[in-house]
Amino acid sequence: MANAVSQQNSDHQLRRLAAQRRLYVTAKRWHALDLTLAVVAPPAWSLIANQLASSKPYAALWGITAGLFSSILITLRINQLRESAARVQEEFDCNAFELEWDEIVVGDHPHSELITQEARRSNSATTAATLRDWYPTVVYRLPITAARLVCQRANAWWDRQLRRRYTGLMITIAVVVCLVVFALGIAGHATLEDFVLTVVAPLTPTVLFATRYVRENHAAGQRVEHVQRALETAWNAVLNHTLTDADAARLSRRVQSALFNHRKNAPLVFGTVYRLLRTRQEYEMQFNAEHLAQEYEDA
Repeated sequence: MANAVSQQNSDHQLRRLAAQRRLYVTAKRWHALDLTLAVVAPPAWSLIANQLASSKPYAALWGITAGLFSSILITLRINQLRESAARVQEEFDCNAFELEWDEIVVGDHPHSELITQEARRSNSATTAATLRDWYPTVVYRLPITAARLVCQRANAWWDRQLRRRYTGLMITIAVVVCLVVFALGIAGHATLEDFVLTVVAPLTPTVLFATRYVRENHAAGQRVEHVQRALETAWNAVLNHTLTDADAARLSRRVQSALFNHRKNAPLVFGTVYRLLRTRQEYEMQFNAEHLAQEYEDA
């Protein structure tokens, strides 16, 4: 008999996913603005300041102002949108996995008005097609205890793989920008005062962005690693028939709460990068899920 995950393509579940997708899209637009201020603009300001002496104070002022704007306003807005998206995804998962809502960790359910509004904004045939079969359909044939563990493992694995491939790229870009700006300053034979105005100050948002990104990704990696270890232990217990359905449900609830906290705090990945890696990651996820399902059936 099919489990609750098999209802993932129902209208109300797809509406939740569409709302989640739209919230993340909005958050990524703010992230793009943050990236523009931190990575794109500093070389331009440095070049202008080196060519036009009167612009040096403005370059310094811009660097400090952009750094504060990014750290306070942009980060706050991204955090709000990311948490809303994580809460909508949590409602989707709780419905699919037959898990109780964790009010202590997650808080209130997302408002139905928010889901309807955001889902309507993302309403398109392309969006709907990419949201179907969110979790591997192979889990339909498994009991819910095993199915939810496979899906939660897929969640943790997907995020870790995507983040590992993306983080290195972002850090490399930030380092290259810093080197370019430093090179411009050195090539211009800048005095110490000019170096501060044309290099150090414009790079303030870049340094803040890179530092925050490294710190957040390090924390995200640790969270996912802890979740993966807990899921691996639980899966082995299920295969060895040493974990009751009730105990498995309680453990999955704790894992789900950890996944919510991770989604709420994890750095964003641009949609373009996500789409480039989607096909490869989906193939690997489906293969892993098929392997786990077969492993369960053979146990």
